Amino acid sequence: MTAATGEGSTSRVAAGIVLVALAAIGFGFVAFFARTAYANGLTPQGALVWRYGLPALLFCWFLPRAVKNRRQGLEAFGVNVLLGCAMIGFFNGFAKLEAAIVVLIFFMHPLFAIAFAALFARQWPGAREVAAALMILAAAAIILEPSRIAGDPWTIAFTFAPPVAYGLLIVVLATRLGGMEPLGKIAASYSGIAVVAAAIAVANGPDILLPTTTTGWLAAIGLVTVSGIGPQLGLMFGAPLLGPGRTAIVGTLELVVALIAGWTLLGEAVHGREIAGAMLVFSAVALTARPSRRAQRAMPG
Repeated sequence: MTAATGEGSTSRVAAGIVLVALAAIGFGFVAFFARTAYANGLTPQGALVWRYGLPALLFCWFLPRAVKNRRQGLEAFGVNVLLGCAMIGFFNGFAKLEAAIVVLIFFMHPLFAIAFAALFARQWPGAREVAAALMILAAAAIILEPSRIAGDPWTIAFTFAPPVAYGLLIVVLATRLGGMEPLGKIAASYSGIAVVAAAIAVANGPDILLPTTTTGWLAAIGLVTVSGIGPQLGLMFGAPLLGPGRTAIVGTLELVVALIAGWTLLGEAVHGREIAGAMLVFSAVALTARPSRRAQRAMPG
């Protein structure tokens, strides 16, 4: 490796870290924008439409790229219809639960990705994946103490739908959509969720989409831009520069930002259980993201 090549590689990694970190920070403010919009007239169903329906209008121009391979385009569309239905639980959770609980539950998606990879792709978990799954289960046990979920167990149960669906999405992206153009993949993905958002808008009427104050409108716009389109583009361009392992690790910054935003901007109490659970989740992601020694030996130097 020449010095010029090394410098180029370092700059690519640095650029990737910046882009993925900015994306993670933006995603981390979803709870803040959603909760602020709720307090100013927007409903959880309306938040879903804002968050995914409007970006779909931007990315729909790239749908022709998605249909170059019709099978892959339909699979990306279909799994995201499922994710769109599940994300109702995500935004509904912010209306009824502490933001920290909703975010920590969502970050349990590696557990379901490991399970779906074994079930559908015959990718059996190794020692690291098993250890990571046990860490995530321990985090769930720590966070979801009975006294915190006794009042609304159905909301808690519905809040688990997003990480289940997202875990399936991860497996589909990794095993079924290889070679699909990134913009086409995003267009198909947003279109799938947008179908759910459109159905919600039609079923509930336009009033669910309209905040009642200027603050509500600004929060809704922030949900679309700062926590939506901007992070999605940052992740799209940054992830290929980092690779999946580093992207997963840097992406856990979203969890840190979401917890801090909940504690500082939303006035939620700081609980040791959430800190302990977050550390377990971060450790699980880092454990599964780091390539094995065998994989490291196979990497070109």
